[in-house]
Amino acid sequence: MAWLENIFASRSSLAWGRECELCKRPMDRDGYICWECFSRLPLVDQSSVCRLCPRELAGTYERVLCGDCSSVNIPYFDGAASACHFEGEIRQLILDYKYNGRIYLAKDLAAMMYSAAGIRFDISRIDAVIPVCSTLWHRLLRGYNQCDYLAMFLAKMLGVPCMPRALRRKGFPRRQAGLNAAERRKNAKNSFRCRGGRRGDVKGKTVLVVDDVYTTGATLSACALALKKAGAKRVYCITIAVA
Repeated sequence: MAWLENIFASRSSLAWGRECELCKRPMDRDGYICWECFSRLPLVDQSSVCRLCPRELAGTYERVLCGDCSSVNIPYFDGAASACHFEGEIRQLILDYKYNGRIYLAKDLAAMMYSAAGIRFDISRIDAVIPVCSTLWHRLLRGYNQCDYLAMFLAKMLGVPCMPRALRRKGFPRRQAGLNAAERRKNAKNSFRCRGGRRGDVKGKTVLVVDDVYTTGATLSACALALKKAGAKRVYCITIAVA
């Protein structure tokens, strides 16, 4: 269980000294990934990505759209960034965080996202952080929504409120994993709504939406549409990695 593993991790780190999640050597910083392993992660070059999404373009072309974002599938968000490419050690780290209950990794992952967001966006204008909500079934199956913890740490780093219940799912959408691009867009279309009221008042606000992995951008675009319908001024998105 997630809570039991996290209690064990925190107690073992106090008793025997914390080890890096990747290389298993003693930690040289506050967290679960050492500086050397951090330096090896496949970071996204933020100077050569699409103007809207986190996909890297050939060469360094600032303010240019990629093929997806310049087609009929133009996303509703105002910008999206990712910290890493979804490959190698970071891929396994994300899967362990998402599916194997290693919630304690959230702070390290959020720190990477914060750095990427700081390069891509004017983070001083962000008013609130909103996690992508999971379905009730997935929440019961895993025992948690992985985006909630990332959003919580990011909100703390930014010094703004976290709004974990601003978005909610509509209907019973299929899992995005395993679907092709067209199926993902169809599955995500109109699948979110903003709660409004005290839990989801986004009128006139610039918000940062948090997800784990950027694949086609369909989920984040659907979230952005729901938030803009509710009055959000701008919607930026951040993920740990881009597939």
